[in-house]
Parts: sequence; structure tokens; C-alpha cells
Amino acid sequence: MESLWSLFVIYVIASVVGALMRRSQTPARPRPEVDPEEILRRWAQMERPPQPVEEPEPAAAPIQVEPRVVLPEPEAAPPLPAAAGPSALPLGRRQLLRGVIWGEILRPPRALRRYRPFDW
Repeated sequence: MESLWSLFVIYVIASVVGALMRRSQTPARPRPEVDPEEILRRWAQMERPPQPVEEPEPAAAPIQVEPRVVLPEPEAAPPLPAAAGPSALPLGRRQLLRGVIWGEILRPPRALRRYRPFDW
């Protein structure tokens, strides 16, 4: 019985608020009268022939770019340091965490990737 009374009170409050909102709405503004001759006159102004365009100045001479110098490749890659444990990692824990976060940010959006329920 108590829920019935609470529904009734909510209905009364909603009705009062709705009536107040309907009363506070401003009436629509009257539309101005449109003169057809004024519209035709404005269209005629828009259809005027285009004015002659001034010739642009000639473009500057292209910039000469020197060819890229090709360096010879080294014969062998330098040897990588042997992993001797956690201290051999050149990145700190914080830098590694930032790298993972930026990797997530810069990867393609999930909506553009193929749906796989499990990443296997």
C-alpha cells in the first residue's frame, strides 16, 4: 500500500512540474514576411559575371637538393651484451611501464582490429 502512495505522489509532482514547464515556454517568433522581388534581386547580384583575376607572380626557382650520401654498411653487427640477470636490462621498471602504456595508446583502435576473444 505504501508503494502505491509513493507512485501517486511521484505522479502528482511530475504533473505539476510538467505544467510549470509548459507555461514557461516562450511562444514561437513570427516569421518575417518574405518579399519575392527582394529574393530575385539578391539572386541577380549573385549571378554577376566573375571579375578578372590578376595574374599571380611567377613561382620562385625550385630548390636544388643534393643527393643523399650512401654510407657503406658495417661488416658485422656489434655483439649484444649477454643477459646476466635483471640488471642487464637497459631500461628501468618505470621506463618499461611507460613503453607498455604508449604501446597501448599508439596501437590501432580496438574497433579496427580483428575480434579475437582470447589473444592466442
